[in-house]
Amino acid sequence: MKRIYATALAVTGFAALGGYAVYASQRPGYGDNPSKTCMALAAPAAAAAGRVFHVDPVRGSLDGDGSAARPWRSLDGIVAAGLVGDETRAPRLVDRAIAKFRRVTINPPMHANGEAIVHSGDTILLASGDYGSLQLSGLANRAPITIAAAPGASPRFQSIAVHDLVNFVFRDLVVTPDRRPETGYLVTTRPRPDVKVSHNVRFTGLAIDGAGSIAQTDPALWAKTSANGVLLFGECIDLEKSTVRDTHIAVVAYRSRKIRVENNEIRDFSVDGIEFSGNDIVIKNNVIRDHWPTGDTLHPDCMQGQSGPDLPTFGPVEISGNICLSDTTAVRHSRYLQGISIFDGRWDDVRVSCNFVRPSVAHAIALYGVDNARISENAVMGWPGPVLPWIVAMPAKNGRHPTGNVITQNSAQAYLNAIHGGAQPPQKLIEAIGVYRDDAVIRAALTEPVRGVALYENAWLPPGPDMSGDSRFRKGSGPAPAAPLSVEQAKAILTRTCQR
Repeated sequence: MKRIYATALAVTGFAALGGYAVYASQRPGYGDNPSKTCMALAAPAAAAAGRVFHVDPVRGSLDGDGSAARPWRSLDGIVAAGLVGDETRAPRLVDRAIAKFRRVTINPPMHANGEAIVHSGDTILLASGDYGSLQLSGLANRAPITIAAAPGASPRFQSIAVHDLVNFVFRDLVVTPDRRPETGYLVTTRPRPDVKVSHNVRFTGLAIDGAGSIAQTDPALWAKTSANGVLLFGECIDLEKSTVRDTHIAVVAYRSRKIRVENNEIRDFSVDGIEFSGNDIVIKNNVIRDHWPTGDTLHPDCMQGQSGPDLPTFGPVEISGNICLSDTTAVRHSRYLQGISIFDGRWDDVRVSCNFVRPSVAHAIALYGVDNARISENAVMGWPGPVLPWIVAMPAKNGRHPTGNVITQNSAQAYLNAIHGGAQPPQKLIEAIGVYRDDAVIRAALTEPVRGVALYENAWLPPGPDMSGDSRFRKGSGPAPAAPLSVEQAKAILTRTCQR
């Protein structure tokens, strides 16, 4: 021990700076400088070639070897023992000794994990059982390690909170808490604001269900006690083929890069289905349905871009192939649900295409101050009432007009950008659409044409205003249905609008 300790002192040189132990001669590991390439959309090929280990909280034992015959008992236990990951940020014994001697805080880089048994390309299969709350951080691999349900199994977690990970896949897990987690999210890659970002983390096939039933809970109580669903933070982070239900906000992609939210079902939520911010974001082929009252002052959206005046420009963003339905039953419960919207900040290169949107209120697709946006081949339909759901590209809240916007080949009941430039008087169209009389911002913005927006080859649907005399429009195959629509019916309507 003395020899190891002396060597460690020589390697680090007792360097200390700002209260942290500085590892002057130790090279940062792969996990501190991971590849910027996201893992392939298909399951990683390396996983098929890797080894398979087993965890069983009922049949396993503390002295198991991870085989099918002698599974480990605890996933947390093998992680805490350092058995998982090519690299780790866990301080070594000599590091802790030096830090204690110098009275400094340990801040180690990623380094080779000499204790590990589970490495790149390997899979850990989980048997059915309760696994508690999974907390995982400070691990990196050159190829993904997969943590998955064993065939036919349903491993249950109270929550999953991870950060500072490189190359991990979480597959076919059940996340159902008894109460709201401390982080506020059932699954998160940002459990605290100060955590290191993760790279190449994928959640696929998860069944995420909040505590309690939103349909059977008072809205005000739900607002105070319910959990949010998923928070994605980092680079190359995916949520796919999963279900998220009975949540406050269902999914958040937070100021990140290369995020995919694809082929998920989001239902029974009270605020937003998907919130997004960052760069290189893809939101594709999701079903977001059945919104419930918020119980607070937040305004709900099927999807909303979240930004602000002091944040950098976000984009590109692709939003395509999604189904947004405020209600799918005859007994309607949604109130004030807007569709796909961006109201704040600076955005560039936003594509909203081939979506079906049926909100509770007027904002079906609304982009404010977005540059180089294309809104195309969407189907927008509302509920019977005095206000029609609309598609619109508007100036930013500070009055800045958008640039390079195109609205084309959509099918909708109303287009606010059509109020000017057509055969009908603007005020007549404003009244026919039912633009809110008490919304001074929209009314003021509509006193003149919105610059930077091209509007052509769109279809209008009754009972929207008759645009047959306007060369920018053709009559669609209407009228829009008044009854509730199923997901399958919405998809069938969308196929007539979207030619992809």
